Amino acid sequence: MLALEKSSRDLIDKVKNTEDLKTVDFEIDRFDTGNEIESLANTIREMTIDMKQYSEDMLKAQEKIQKAEKEAKDAAKIAELQNSLSSLLINMPGLSFSKDAKTGEYLACNQAFAEYAHKNNPEEVAGLTDYDIFDPVTAQHFVEDDRIALSMDEPYVFFEDVFDAAGNPKQFQTTKQKYIDSLGRLCTLGLCVDVTEMEEIKRENIETRSAYDKAVNESVTYGHIASTLIEDYAELFYIDLENCRYIEYYKDEDNDKGLVETKGENIFEDFHAFARDNFDPKDQETFIKTFTRENVIRSLDEDQSFALTYRMLKNDVPIYYHLKAIPMKDDRRHIIMAVNDIDMQVKQQEAIDRVVTERTTYARISALSGDFICIYVIDPDTDHFIEYGAVKGYEDRGFSKEGDDFFGTVRENIEGNIHPDDMQRFDSLFNKDTILNEIEKNGIFSMRYRIMIKGIAKFVMMKASTVTEGNKLKLIIGINDIDAHVRQEEEYQFKLSQAQRRANVDALTGVKNKHAYIDLENRLNRQIESGEDVRFAILVFDVNDLKEINDSEGHQAGDRYIRDACMIICRIFKHSPVFRVGGDEFVVVAQDSDYDDLDNLLDQLKESNDKNAESNGVVIACGMSRFNADRKVETVFARADRQMYVNKHDLKVLIS
Repeated sequence: MLALEKSSRDLIDKVKNTEDLKTVDFEIDRFDTGNEIESLANTIREMTIDMKQYSEDMLKAQEKIQKAEKEAKDAAKIAELQNSLSSLLINMPGLSFSKDAKTGEYLACNQAFAEYAHKNNPEEVAGLTDYDIFDPVTAQHFVEDDRIALSMDEPYVFFEDVFDAAGNPKQFQTTKQKYIDSLGRLCTLGLCVDVTEMEEIKRENIETRSAYDKAVNESVTYGHIASTLIEDYAELFYIDLENCRYIEYYKDEDNDKGLVETKGENIFEDFHAFARDNFDPKDQETFIKTFTRENVIRSLDEDQSFALTYRMLKNDVPIYYHLKAIPMKDDRRHIIMAVNDIDMQVKQQEAIDRVVTERTTYARISALSGDFICIYVIDPDTDHFIEYGAVKGYEDRGFSKEGDDFFGTVRENIEGNIHPDDMQRFDSLFNKDTILNEIEKNGIFSMRYRIMIKGIAKFVMMKASTVTEGNKLKLIIGINDIDAHVRQEEEYQFKLSQAQRRANVDALTGVKNKHAYIDLENRLNRQIESGEDVRFAILVFDVNDLKEINDSEGHQAGDRYIRDACMIICRIFKHSPVFRVGGDEFVVVAQDSDYDDLDNLLDQLKESNDKNAESNGVVIACGMSRFNADRKVETVFARADRQMYVNKHDLKVLIS
């Protein structure tokens, strides 16, 4: 019994003093007493074995839990990394994208690349290949770049001249690199950055850097520069925009110390405090709100300068000052700011402006009194009016010489006095608010229309302006006779149109000539450059055997041969413009229905050629090319011209 008790106590001590229950053993001699002591010893031994097994199971479970927790943390880190990479890709400057190297499909891109690919968003790009998005030549070019990047162990960096989504020429630096994504796929990552301006800045910096560094290192140079400039300015400031510290230069005229240099910790805080104590109260808050670090930086980025005019009080008299800041050419961190007394210039300009205003008012009234039919002076507050100088015929319209409702009176008499075709436009524009707003915006209101005098339509120009008589604003409206001028202009435009038509028509065939084709080509080029959705095809024609006919039958027969060929082309391509651009060469620009029916129309031309070849009639060689995102119309024309020569050769072989 004592041995059993001792072994039990040893077991308890081991359990208390160990962290690993697997090492605990129950050491006791076996009892063959055949009584309850033997039974108790066996029970304790079995409990020890069960305890060790339980400990082992618990440790295994704990290890599994720790492993699962680690895997979960690793998965969360991977997900976080993937999100970070996606966010990085989306927010990268320039054009960024990733592609599956095996399939060539885009996996992701940012919005800038989506717009370059003429898609609304990155989701529309995902799953597409370069051949799905771009023309074959461009797509093949991008695929070849991917191949080079995949063959390299370091990033593939190259420069190229490209056109952006709007068709503007740009220089891009492109970087492509291969990588393995989280799914084990071989991918390419691409980043295209617009370095057009950067390259220009680099070139400028190379030229100016050495001179600037020398000036920075020689403080005496700054003193000489400031001393020179201070002759034209009240104060100069050299400001560090990053920390707002500054150096101020000014002349100490009272003590005759010449140029004084002081330093400050924050230009904006110091200037705001100075403004509260010294500025005209009308300008204080505006200056403080406007003269901030953020506004200065924004203005320098947008306009390359920041300027502000304010009034400072001297002996309670407001004096105008002008503040202007400009950046250092090769150092965007520092700026030069100058303050100048402009009081004399401002007051001189105010005097000049008053003279100009008076002269402008006089000029406007003089302009109204040219070939005038009638002039009205109206009080815009009461609408009271007086009529002056109405010519004979105009004064017989039943319109009173004076009244209290000018605009209402005119509207009551509009029927029969305004040409019917002009009444709606006159009614929409002739109201006080419209006229006064236009005068305030542009200085004068004008409107051309036709009046009826004894049943005859006459073109007139209504002009309106305002003048100040004493302290009262007056509205002056004059009706000028411009009928002869308009009739002369219309006749000129008609003759010009006729001359232009004759200049664009081929005298022999009556179709459009080469000059007209050049006009159309230029118009299509402008549409292409502006990104409009245009659909057209160019067909180039050449009349076979014209030289033989001219040589054997004479030029009159040759001319008939050309006209017959032209009739065939016009009959087949009846909905498209036809141009004679050379002796035996014609061009058709097919659009709309002819464009949609091109195959059928070309079959008709072939049938005509087959039939005429048997009867010695007119045979016409033809080449056709459709517009396919080309940069210029001449590219489409060149393809069609090459096809025409191929067809011309085939026709000669067939006929012979």
